[in-house]
Amino acid sequence: MKKENIILLILSSIYALIIEYMFYPEYIRYQEAGGLFLATNDYLTGYLLAPAGWNSLLTNFLSQFYHPLSLGLFVETSLLLITAAITLLYLRQWNATQHRWVIIIPVIMFCIYQYAWNLSALLQYNLFLLTLAFYLFLQNKIIRHISALIAIPFLYLLLPENSLLLLYLYGVVFERISFKQKGFPILPAINLILVTAWPLLWQNFIYYTPTNQLYTFINPEYGMRYVYIYYALFLIPLCSVFLSDRKGNRYISFALPLLLIAFSCYSIYSSPNQEREKRLAIQRHAEEQQWDQVLQTIHTCNISEAYYHPYLMLALSEKGILPVQLFHYPVQSADRIYFPANELDGANFNSLFAYSLGLKHEALHQLAQANAMSPQGLSFSRLRRMIDWQTEFGNLPLAQKYMDILQTSTCHKQWIKERTKRLSTSLTTFKEAYKEDFIIDASSPLILLTQAVKADTTNRKALDYLLCGVLLSKDLKGFYNLFQQYFPHSETIPVHYQEALLVVDLMFPHLEATRNYPVSPICRQAFEDFGVLMSQRPNTDHVLRQKYGNTYWYYGFIRTA
Repeated sequence: MKKENIILLILSSIYALIIEYMFYPEYIRYQEAGGLFLATNDYLTGYLLAPAGWNSLLTNFLSQFYHPLSLGLFVETSLLLITAAITLLYLRQWNATQHRWVIIIPVIMFCIYQYAWNLSALLQYNLFLLTLAFYLFLQNKIIRHISALIAIPFLYLLLPENSLLLLYLYGVVFERISFKQKGFPILPAINLILVTAWPLLWQNFIYYTPTNQLYTFINPEYGMRYVYIYYALFLIPLCSVFLSDRKGNRYISFALPLLLIAFSCYSIYSSPNQEREKRLAIQRHAEEQQWDQVLQTIHTCNISEAYYHPYLMLALSEKGILPVQLFHYPVQSADRIYFPANELDGANFNSLFAYSLGLKHEALHQLAQANAMSPQGLSFSRLRRMIDWQTEFGNLPLAQKYMDILQTSTCHKQWIKERTKRLSTSLTTFKEAYKEDFIIDASSPLILLTQAVKADTTNRKALDYLLCGVLLSKDLKGFYNLFQQYFPHSETIPVHYQEALLVVDLMFPHLEATRNYPVSPICRQAFEDFGVLMSQRPNTDHVLRQKYGNTYWYYGFIRTA
């Protein structure tokens, strides 16, 4: 291999490594967390006969190494290096190596659209190129077509029907170009007919496939805005043909790669990928109980989006500062305490929410729901959490059962060893406080939290969630009724509750709220100053926001006024 080609391959790999590290670190970890690979008969047989099953199996096997970011970066960069090398092979075959810049196109497209052109698609593309290369290297026409006929079933296990059909369309084209086929190409046409009919034959005789998935030319995962980029990559082998008779232009050789790199940087910076990365980061930090990191990430997000509100409240609750710092953030309503229960992200968060409130059965129920809604019915991250929670709750036989399942994977030997020690000590530190059913459904969060507080009046996290939720709804009379009934008289009143009590005293003086629950002089003086500035609006809006933007008063009187 020429020195220039080696340098270009190395530079492409470095570029991919930098882009992945800067823009996709959480997605790399997420592929492992949401994936699953088990060396069990039930798991393997589900893929061995499924269309494109071998490709999925290889994808799942590789993605389990993605949990350490460094190893995930190494695997993906190595695959991209292989892709570039195979593309270079085609250029060399067609005497077009002077246009070596073509090899960076799939690398850059993967960097820009990694959420769409993911690991599975990258493997699919490499298998596509390798199969086409092998087809072209066979010079004997009879051997070439017999090999193609024999390979059809195996290729259907490696490539989805859309790629398989594209492959043999390429075969017809290259037959005429490479082997100078004269007349109508009968044998390639027969192969093409067989390839077209193969999904229907496979469904009827080997492996059931839903009818609407027999001929899927657009994967729903990618969406229309990605499909043109995705299939344009399959035109790269033809580039070598069209460029073979053209001399290299040094200006194009430098200008086009630079233009592609500039476009990729702009697209990544301005695309929704950044927002996805933040969501995945928040989800991972919450699962790992890293609440400071959750709050730090939320600071850089668009907090007005409904997705971040539940994680914000959960992090503040877990740090014990929910009634002290809730209004330091642009919170919106009590409807966003948790997610709808019929979504994967919702069930995943709701399990953490129920666990935080000490609702053992509902935490396990939501975690089981999240597992069931995973693409494969289970996932590594939720299996690990299930083992830890069952161990903590004292359900050691169930913990061992899930551990036996996870033990058949490749990368969990050390993790299993540590959990086995924990199982042998039979640690049961969880306090089972809740005694009634608690189902997170479409009901109002405040109704469900009221049930939790009534079932266990000592559940302080549930009480803070309930009181803060009522404040978010601006129901001051309801807040005071609940506060009177459940808040311990012996405890110091958090600052947001003091702020609300002063407003209750102002709006409902007959309740004598601040007489029954004394408010600090500092808080009372601040409320008086706030009232003076309120009377001078709108001239004092900027002062109110600067001095009182993190108070319940600002939320209640101004923020949504």
